[in-house]
Amino acid sequence: MTTTNDLGHARVVALCGALLFACGDDSTSTDVGTSADSSAESSGGETTTPTTAGTASTSAGSDSSSGTAGPTTDGETTDGETTDGETTDAPATDTATTDEPTTDGETTDTATTDGETTDEPTTDATTDEPGVCGDGQLGPDELCDDGNLDADDGCEADCTWTPCAILWSQKHKIEGKTLFGMAIAPLPDGHAAIAVTEDPAQLDARLRLMRVDETGAALWSALVLDARSEAGGVGVDADGTIYVTGVDIDAFPRDYSAGYDGDGNQLWTKIDLFPEASETVAAAPLPDGDVIFAGRRTLAKSSWLARVSPGGAVAWKQEFVLPDTTITQLYAVVADEQGIYASGSARVEGATGSAGAVARFDLDGGVVWSQTPTVEGISLQVRDVWVGPEGQVGFTGEYFTANNGVKPGSDIWSGVYSPDGELVWEALYDNGDGKTYDRGDGVVVDGFGNTLIVGTVLEGTYRAHLRKYDSSGALLCAKTIDAADGLNSMLHDVTFGDDGLPRVTGYANKELYVAALTP
Repeated sequence: MTTTNDLGHARVVALCGALLFACGDDSTSTDVGTSADSSAESSGGETTTPTTAGTASTSAGSDSSSGTAGPTTDGETTDGETTDGETTDAPATDTATTDEPTTDGETTDTATTDGETTDEPTTDATTDEPGVCGDGQLGPDELCDDGNLDADDGCEADCTWTPCAILWSQKHKIEGKTLFGMAIAPLPDGHAAIAVTEDPAQLDARLRLMRVDETGAALWSALVLDARSEAGGVGVDADGTIYVTGVDIDAFPRDYSAGYDGDGNQLWTKIDLFPEASETVAAAPLPDGDVIFAGRRTLAKSSWLARVSPGGAVAWKQEFVLPDTTITQLYAVVADEQGIYASGSARVEGATGSAGAVARFDLDGGVVWSQTPTVEGISLQVRDVWVGPEGQVGFTGEYFTANNGVKPGSDIWSGVYSPDGELVWEALYDNGDGKTYDRGDGVVVDGFGNTLIVGTVLEGTYRAHLRKYDSSGALLCAKTIDAADGLNSMLHDVTFGDDGLPRVTGYANKELYVAALTP
């Protein structure tokens, strides 16, 4: 079920000016209202999802997108902010609720293309008796049971998952605004936190944070920064503290991050971890409670990492370019108990195009390994990274074909590195002989070693797109999604909910889009 709620980029670049939906997915529209501070807004909405078997274990790494830099001018800090990123406490605010949404939607079907699926192991069996598929009760031999025998609705007639299907989706809006869901991170009880940009690339662009429930309905929305700003990433620690990042571009680009409690109350803010044209692109909580912030400096052409406590104190920070590069610009970061993993683009001396960049760091910020692949005449960007349960590092981004003078456009570029930094597989998806703008923006790796990619393809208009590969790089399924009735739509990020099901966020014709997928 898709619902639109009225609430109220990072790096939207070419898609912003040009600019998920699935089997049996209903579309509805709802107004929720707007907020001008850290107060909360809520909406109703009801969705029935299948009863599911336990899914394979997933990484706890958080996933995020990039921020958009504004004018590259120098500046100085104001009171209460230092070049060390001094923490500013913020008073807690009460949350508010609004009426439940109304619905008036219709069903839209989309086709699944190419690929085979593999059965996933059933867990948590409680009886030796076979289940009765379609009774709504999960049996020991069933992966799901949604109470019917309909095919292509997420749970098949034999109680196996529909490949690359959407279990539910919702849309959220602010009247007169354009909303981009840029990054998503899991919260308890199937909820999720979403970093949002209002009106990207505009003078009134604003960074917003939203919490949605297990059906995608909005529980609250907080205006993080009431100044020209755009979203970077979002992460959630084990205690439920939400970390949202972005860039304050009211006067000049300044890195920005803030901590929130689960009710939408701002705990602290941090500006200018690195001064002069800096932006915070991502947040990755560590198992011990600290969080890693990652960013880039556009004038200095460098990137940075910082380790910060839940209260906002800086443990360490460092600026760098990766080995054998002259420029490094990060787009994403994740972390686990073994290390920190980041991705972006780089300039390798002698190369004619930009290199992709994937690197592993230790927990003190030291480089363990880095990969900066180049292709003659081609520019590469790695827009997202994820570390799987076995330490494998999934990535996705863009393979620009415009630089070779033959085929303008870009392709979705994806792959996996081993824990030691060796390439396991890579794949290109070209939706139109290299002449269209296709991009991977989000990636996760599940407990079976499957890699899920979300992004955008150009098919007359921009369309949300997802692709799933097995551990060897073979395509399992792919889907292009008309999430906006033929108008522009995009997927920007993906994560795993605490139920093991993927959650995605993006954009659907000026509205924020959020959905849950089959595993």
